[in-house]
Amino acid sequence: MVDVRIVYVAEAAPGVANADVQDIVHRSRRNNAIAGITGILIWTGSVFLQAIEGSSDAVGRLLEVIEADHRHLGIMIISEKTIDQRLSPDWAMACVRTLPDVSAQVLADALSMSPDQADVALRNLAAESIPFTEKTNSAQRPSAELVIRA
Repeated sequence: MVDVRIVYVAEAAPGVANADVQDIVHRSRRNNAIAGITGILIWTGSVFLQAIEGSSDAVGRLLEVIEADHRHLGIMIISEKTIDQRLSPDWAMACVRTLPDVSAQVLADALSMSPDQADVALRNLAAESIPFTEKTNSAQRPSAELVIRA
């Protein structure tokens, strides 16, 4: 079976908070493992950028669920392609939370990337994510925080 990767960007609905994203990630981990889907979600506090990978049918069904989710507004597909290798073959869903001051840059970068550039950027982000704990103070925080990786 051929795998596909879809990368999309969407605005977070007003009021979406860390708890909402934690809920998305926990449900995704459970459901994606059953469906054979892997991926990474980047959340800036106001924008979602996500890569989802799996069979064409499974990814298509998941995209329908995401489009119906009230927490996502204005979904825009950046890249959709068949793949030979997954970005995150062992992660049912990884989640990276960026700091608010990089939100606009993440969105601008995502919208200006070619599909190949998006793949490289997501692969690099996934490889370079730094675990985040609540004990980390703001002066120590990197520009991206790993919230959940599993």
